[in-house]
Amino acid sequence: MQAQYQDTMAIIREKGRPDLFVTFTYNPSWIEITRELSLGQQSSNRPDLVARVFNIKLRQLREELFKVGILGLIVGYIYTIKFQKRGLPHAHILIILGRDDKPKTVVNIDQICCAEIPDPVANPLLYTVVITNIIHRKCGELNKKAVYIKNKNETCRAKFPKAFLNQTIITEDSYPRYRRRNNRRRVKIGPHVYTNQDIVPYNPYLSLRFNAHINIKIAGSIKAVKYMYKYVFKGGDRATATIHSEEVANQIIDKIKEHVDARWLGPPKAL
Repeated sequence: MQAQYQDTMAIIREKGRPDLFVTFTYNPSWIEITRELSLGQQSSNRPDLVARVFNIKLRQLREELFKVGILGLIVGYIYTIKFQKRGLPHAHILIILGRDDKPKTVVNIDQICCAEIPDPVANPLLYTVVITNIIHRKCGELNKKAVYIKNKNETCRAKFPKAFLNQTIITEDSYPRYRRRNNRRRVKIGPHVYTNQDIVPYNPYLSLRFNAHINIKIAGSIKAVKYMYKYVFKGGDRATATIHSEEVANQIIDKIKEHVDARWLGPPKAL
């Protein structure tokens, strides 16, 4: 991990800081998965399908980004594949764009990122993808069990819901504040109603192309860059454990001697 981090910093020194931070998450509802499941099975029962299909989709995404250049000319990039504890894979991709394609203005940013619910009449397919994959579920008082709750005050780590904005604002110290117009578009999922305040920034073409959660952020400052590299290279989830049999349960155990520093390794990652 240290060597990979140093290699990456060498790329930044040569090509400049990253412009885009892309997160691509596996979708258990992909047709390539569901059509292969037997009656009563879920995607978690087929880690071989999860690993294989995600690998193919990621290869297609890399083709779109690095060769086709759907977001512009890319002069440098790195990516890592990580796995959630329940096994779902996702990739973090850091992209350095060419000088002419860097998102320097509000117009440039809006061409890459969108944070609004699509028109269900004009873009019904994109609308379905967004409300299925791109909405940030309720946190805080409305959902105290959400994984994004970060402290006793029950606030959201990602600071959702966001404020309505008529236009994107470029900030000095973090990511841009994306346009979220109060156009009265509403989506009711379960007991909750969602608006543009709850939409994770996405690229319409890529979301429609892959039918998945693809979060795209513009790296606005060196602080954002430092956070991204810390996030990408933080390593896998680990646990400390001791293992002993019932026969010695009542005996004195040398915890230091039997200490095990282990990492989480699920079936999709193993495959």
